[in-house]
Amino acid sequence: MPFAVKPMITQCCMRRLYATNDQSVIESAKRFERKRCGHHELEQPLSTLECLKSCVDPKGSGVNSHRYIVAAQEPEIRNKMRRIPGVPLIYITRSVVLLEPMSGLSTDTRGRAEREKFREGIRGTRKRKRDTEDDTLVGEEVPGRARQDQEGPQVQKKRKRVKGPKGPNPLSVKKPKKRDNQ
Repeated sequence: MPFAVKPMITQCCMRRLYATNDQSVIESAKRFERKRCGHHELEQPLSTLECLKSCVDPKGSGVNSHRYIVAAQEPEIRNKMRRIPGVPLIYITRSVVLLEPMSGLSTDTRGRAEREKFREGIRGTRKRKRDTEDDTLVGEEVPGRARQDQEGPQVQKKRKRVKGPKGPNPLSVKKPKKRDNQ
């Protein structure tokens, strides 16, 4: 699945750029999509750190639910964003774009999630996208459904489709020539 990158800038950052009155920077920033941060009603725009934090982690729960990647040059912004798990950070040094290594908090969160998936696999509970009787195989446990081997009617076995011999590829077969009887 291809991923689309959509560069965004917050409304507060745009207001700060308009305050600097640097037309070249404003013109280049206008090309980006504006993230509606909801701070436009305030008399003064929020600081970049506060605005980004409210966009990346709106509920303060420590989760990057929208999966934003933060590109910031200021070290204090990057330090604060490292405290939110799952926020990749990008910055530029000597005209080279760098992606920071994963923070310790993000690594711990990922490890915790992986251990939980492993425990789920050991317990034997499987989650399926489709939970219908037609898809259930014999002997497979599906959550929320009891097996009826002992008590009630027997579990019906799903029949396998018998595959016969396959013919040649129709695209590689030479077409027969038509004969004209004159």
